[in-house]
Amino acid sequence: MLVIKLLVVPLGIVFVTLAGRKWGPSVGGLLVSLPYTSAPVVLFLALEQGTPFAADAARSALLGFASLAAFCGAYAAAARRWGPARSTAVGWGAYVLAAAALRLFPGGTVSALLVAVVSLAAAVRLIPNGGCASRASRTPRWDLPLRVAVALSMVVGLTAIAGQVGPRWSGLLTPFPSYVTVMTVFVHGTEGAVAVRRFLRSVASGLVSVSAGFALLSSLLVPAGVAGAFAASLAAIAVLHAALLRAPRAIEEPTCVREESCA
Repeated sequence: MLVIKLLVVPLGIVFVTLAGRKWGPSVGGLLVSLPYTSAPVVLFLALEQGTPFAADAARSALLGFASLAAFCGAYAAAARRWGPARSTAVGWGAYVLAAAALRLFPGGTVSALLVAVVSLAAAVRLIPNGGCASRASRTPRWDLPLRVAVALSMVVGLTAIAGQVGPRWSGLLTPFPSYVTVMTVFVHGTEGAVAVRRFLRSVASGLVSVSAGFALLSSLLVPAGVAGAFAASLAAIAVLHAALLRAPRAIEEPTCVREESCA
C-alpha cells in the first residue's frame, strides 16, 4: 500500500506543477484544485478502514473544502498588503477557524455539499481576477521535490492517524491547504499578488466540481463499492473540470509580457 502511495501522488504533483508553469496561474489553479491528495486519502481509508468509514470521511471532506474556501479568500485579501509569510498565517488562521466551526455540522451529504458550494462560490465572487501579473522569476531547483514531499507527507500522515481521529476529522483535515500553500507561496513569490489572487480564484472555482465529485463518492461508496464509486466520482470531476477549462472567463489571462518559470 505504501508503494502505491509513493507512486500515485508524485505523478499528479509533477503534472500539475509543470502544467501551471506552462499555462499560467489561472489554469494552474484549476489543475491544483484536482484531488491529488484528498482522493488518494479517501481511497486508502476505504481499503484500510472500510467503505462506511471512507464514506463518512468523504462527506466531512466537503466541509473541509468550505474551510479551504476560507483559506483562499483570506490569503487573497492578505496578499494585497503583505508577502507570502503573513498571508499564509492569515489564510491558515481562516482555515482553522472555519474547520473548527464546521466540525460540529450535523447535516448529511446534500447539506454539506451546499455549504461547500456556497462557500466556494463566495470566494470566487470576492477574489478579483483583473490586473496584470508580474513576470515570473526563475524557480529554485528544489521547488518540485518540496511540493512532492509535502503532498506525500499529507497522504501518508492522514491515513496513518485515521483510525485514531475518526472519519469526521480525517475528512475535515484531508483538504488542509498544505500542498495548496506551497503552490500559492511560490506563485506569490515569483509572480506577485495579482497572479496569486488569480491562482486562488481558480482553485476555488475548481473545488466546486471536486465537491460535486466527493458528494457522489460519499453517496456511492457503500452501495457501489470502491471501484464503482471512484469511477463515477472521478468521471464527474473530469467532465466538470473540462467544462471549466473550456470556459474563457474562467481561465482568461490579461495580455501581459510573461516570462515562464524554469525548473
